[in-house]
Amino acid sequence: MLKIIVRIKLSVFNTTNRRILLLLSILFIGCQDLTTTDREFDDPPVPTLTGDGLSVSSLAEQGIDPAEIARLTWEIRNGDFDEIHSLVIIRNGYLVFEEYFEEGHDINYLHRLASVTKSVISLIVGTAVQEGFITSHNQPLYELFPDEADIFEDQPKKRKILLRHALTMTDGLRWKEGIGGDSGSDAYTMDHSSNSMRFILSRPIKNKPGEKFFYSSMPTLAAGAVRNASGFNFEIYADTYLFEKLGIQNYSWEHQSDGFIRADGGLHLTNRDMAKIGLLCLNNGVWNGEQILPENWMELSTKKWIDTKQGHHYGFYWWLIPHAGIPGFLIDGDGNYFGSGYGGQKLFIIPEYNLVIASFGSDNEIDTHEDHSVPHFALYNIIRAIRD
Repeated sequence: MLKIIVRIKLSVFNTTNRRILLLLSILFIGCQDLTTTDREFDDPPVPTLTGDGLSVSSLAEQGIDPAEIARLTWEIRNGDFDEIHSLVIIRNGYLVFEEYFEEGHDINYLHRLASVTKSVISLIVGTAVQEGFITSHNQPLYELFPDEADIFEDQPKKRKILLRHALTMTDGLRWKEGIGGDSGSDAYTMDHSSNSMRFILSRPIKNKPGEKFFYSSMPTLAAGAVRNASGFNFEIYADTYLFEKLGIQNYSWEHQSDGFIRADGGLHLTNRDMAKIGLLCLNNGVWNGEQILPENWMELSTKKWIDTKQGHHYGFYWWLIPHAGIPGFLIDGDGNYFGSGYGGQKLFIIPEYNLVIASFGSDNEIDTHEDHSVPHFALYNIIRAIRD
């Protein structure tokens, strides 16, 4: 069969046509490439065993055709998927593939997760439930923000906002999101505020909590809830109850003007460590035999809490593989999910295939359809290489 790489500037089409063209391009990409038909590729090497808590194995031993992944690697290096800077694959609990494509990137390179940070915040909230600092995802926000009690007293409707509303972007607060430093946005004002929590909670109620999805920078609220409930500095908390347990030592946070972490997109990790986050999710919150998250946390996190009206449902800061069928049309949808960030940062968790894929793209926040669609093309090629 022929493989045709379709590189369409999707932004010139409306939503329906973009979906049709993206589906066609994924279909084309699944066939064989004329330029690689007669090429022979060496099998990708088994990743390096570093003692970081990840076991390693070969692609073949874990049921993935190494020739297909070698072909994909060649295509990335030769420009067909040039938006991908690094790619890590975990199958059946083993690290089976690791490759860095961008100059200067390697096993120790700290990459900005952008909005995949939100998905990590969801896990940190889960640890606070597991440790008993937070009672549940249904705890009211007014209980978690005692310093802002006056806001909830003055505006009683806000007493109905639950933690899960913050986790699902359905808190109902009026918010003007901004991209790229838009100084007229609430996101910019929050980032430069002396008290980001108070600024967010002071926004007026626009919708009934739980009714309408609005994607925003407000994971800051969920992170603030962890800080308040635990009594820890948030960074110390996250290190103690998540990163240290996973053996993650090399990381950094960006900060807002008030000194609090940028919970919407400011975490920097290596690709291997982002993949560890995915493996923790795949194992339902268990790491080295320890239940770090509540047993039902990932089930709750990947429930279809709200239809985004963008081709996906949304969980606790996780995008659910779309019911609309693309991208990721090979996958049924139920139980499969991903974190997504500007520039092509993706963390796919695919329980259907016992698979985790971590992909880093541009370090810059360039909001293009290509940056977001290309990692899904790679996902398609990886899934079609599974042989068991």
